[in-house]
Amino acid sequence: MKNKFGFILVKPQLGENIGACARSMKNFGFSKLHIVDPKISFPNNKAKATSVGAFDIINKAKVFNNTDDAISDFERVIEKAEETNALHYLARGRCYACLSMFKEAITDLSIAINLNKDLLDAYLNRGKCAYLIGDTGLAFMDFQKLIVLEPKNPSVHIYAGNLLMTTGSYEDATKAFTNADNIEKSPLALYQRSRCHVALNNMAEALDDLNKVIEISMTDKVAIQDRECLNSLKSCSILAQKNEQPIEKVVFQKAAQAITKLISYEKNEHLAKICHESSIQHHHSQIIPSAHRTKMDKIRAIKRRKE
Repeated sequence: MKNKFGFILVKPQLGENIGACARSMKNFGFSKLHIVDPKISFPNNKAKATSVGAFDIINKAKVFNNTDDAISDFERVIEKAEETNALHYLARGRCYACLSMFKEAITDLSIAINLNKDLLDAYLNRGKCAYLIGDTGLAFMDFQKLIVLEPKNPSVHIYAGNLLMTTGSYEDATKAFTNADNIEKSPLALYQRSRCHVALNNMAEALDDLNKVIEISMTDKVAIQDRECLNSLKSCSILAQKNEQPIEKVVFQKAAQAITKLISYEKNEHLAKICHESSIQHHHSQIIPSAHRTKMDKIRAIKRRKE
């Protein structure tokens, strides 16, 4: 769901501020970033580090000497709409969301929905904001509405499945990912379904889904590493269930080596960048933010509510 909206940062003081803005923009589907007279050299490593993978926005950001030049390729610059236009409330709601002002975002997005019951982006973004402040009821209601409005859109089933995963409803999440895959073959849906199978201790089904992911995306390093890890755990589990004496130590040694390799792989910055930009995990992170990012966003939301 791409859009033509953009953000303009005027005289940002720190690279971290630019990176945090880019990260929030990516979470909510924005990509156009203009920067006016930054007080630091740009782009820089701090901006990229705090963007948490929004490197494309950082790299494509344009730098201007003054605000007039920065707004020259925008058709409109909206501060506050006087008329009751659903799209204006949608735009401002998404801006609030990017600033982690989730309560204000939900208010504007709710007004947009009241003005236009079929505004898909409003349901999508309100659902994301509701998830981030812990209102799973509202989030699930919005994703259900998306399914009603676009039943043949696999993405909305994936959104619902991801939300169900966060609440621990893995069996229902599995059904949602299956629906998405039935509509259109999706490596993302298969990957997420494999994660549900792991949580349900269905290792054979998890491995089957990972194999399907790799058939579709043969270069997906995250899926390949996950399969290797699961195969190692499975081999140990089979031996333990047989209760053979003595248990073959070489099997456990190989399993330990494989899992150690996986841990090292995650810590390697170069490979982590590759996996983030080219893998299923990258696409997943744009739907449901990482645990650390979610935690920080929720803390900011709580602080704002206390204010």
